[in-house]
Amino acid sequence: MKYFLTLILLFSFNSVFAQETQKCLNKGKEFFEQKEYSYAQKTLEGCLKADSKNVDILVSLGGVCMKQNNYDQAIVYFKNALKNMSKKSPYVSYVYTRLGDSYTHNKDFVKAGKYYEASLKFEPANINSLVGKGICEEKTGNYPKAAEYFKKALAVDFTNIVARERLIDLEPMILSHEEIISTMKERNILDPQALDYQEQDFELLKKMLTAEKNKAITYLSDKYNGKIPPGLIVEKFPGKLYARKMLSYSGYNDLIFLLSKDAIDLFMKEVSYNEILKLRDFEGNPIFDEKGILTDAGLVAYNMSLTGQKAYLLPSEPIPSGAKKADMIVKKLIKQGYEEITNTEYAYVMEKTRCSEQTLVEKLGVKIVPITRERRRFLVVLPPQALKLLEVPYNIVKARRNEQRNTFTKQTQVPVYTSTFGTGGVIAQVCKEDGTLENL
Repeated sequence: MKYFLTLILLFSFNSVFAQETQKCLNKGKEFFEQKEYSYAQKTLEGCLKADSKNVDILVSLGGVCMKQNNYDQAIVYFKNALKNMSKKSPYVSYVYTRLGDSYTHNKDFVKAGKYYEASLKFEPANINSLVGKGICEEKTGNYPKAAEYFKKALAVDFTNIVARERLIDLEPMILSHEEIISTMKERNILDPQALDYQEQDFELLKKMLTAEKNKAITYLSDKYNGKIPPGLIVEKFPGKLYARKMLSYSGYNDLIFLLSKDAIDLFMKEVSYNEILKLRDFEGNPIFDEKGILTDAGLVAYNMSLTGQKAYLLPSEPIPSGAKKADMIVKKLIKQGYEEITNTEYAYVMEKTRCSEQTLVEKLGVKIVPITRERRRFLVVLPPQALKLLEVPYNIVKARRNEQRNTFTKQTQVPVYTSTFGTGGVIAQVCKEDGTLENL
């Protein structure tokens, strides 16, 4: 009888304890839904003190930490959840994929990839893990493998925007010889009866893909008041959510023609008409050809000019003596994982971070290449190669370019597709007022 009574009392105690834990957990989730993440974390940490092995609490805390960009702590909570979770739990795959997301945000693509793989063993059709694994393969340079995972994701959900856009970004690196010929025919680069292509055809395809990534079709649409003339674009999967508009051969030529007119209008604000076709970039390359069409070098100079930087030489101006040497250094740094930014963008980085030039160079990885005593070139580290702090200058520049692109193309509001991948918000003002680094 006493034994039976003890069981009843123990059951009652456990029942009350479980109810209190659930109340605590519900309160934490309530704060989470209200986007009061710091309160949610404090509440859930209190719950965890009472029940340190509660999987629901641990997983919830991991999610709260991710919302606050605290990925290191999120990893700790998710790993603890796995230790206390049955391998038969329906949430195992979810926790593995969240660990993959956390390591992805921390730029540790090798570890992230392993957790996505683990997730896929439990749930082969997990879209997040398929896309995540694809991104890890892409970031580590295995483009064919990346494409394989993106295609698997699309096989599960053909409308997945992230996988589809990633596949497009990988073109033409992942296209087979036959696929390259096919897309060239679609775009009217090649005659329908052609059996092969030339190197110049391939270079043209790459230029067209780059133009599309830089909102070329939106630009054309604005120029023609939303009614692009027939023949300038080719549309795949018309009427579908995942419809894709591509430049045709005629469309690309029209794009360059219109950009050339805009460039001439821009340069004529400071240069006489007779000098326009004689402009050169700082390496001496012509900005326009004899017909007034922008060259490849001219496209670069024009884009730089849109940001307020003088990117051309007048016929009377000599090529700076240090230009060729600087160009060699810049090309070498780009191969090492840097990207060049303009003078204006560099000034913007200084303004946003509050850092001195010495701090930017020594602590944030900025490279400064002198051309002359007055002129310099600036480079920042690209995210895949950068540590968290080193990627700050690039993220600031990227955000500014996006804002300016929307302004120049007169875009209204383009769709933003949410995903668990990315670098989060741009960290600004990482330096004190004296220009030295904050204790981050």
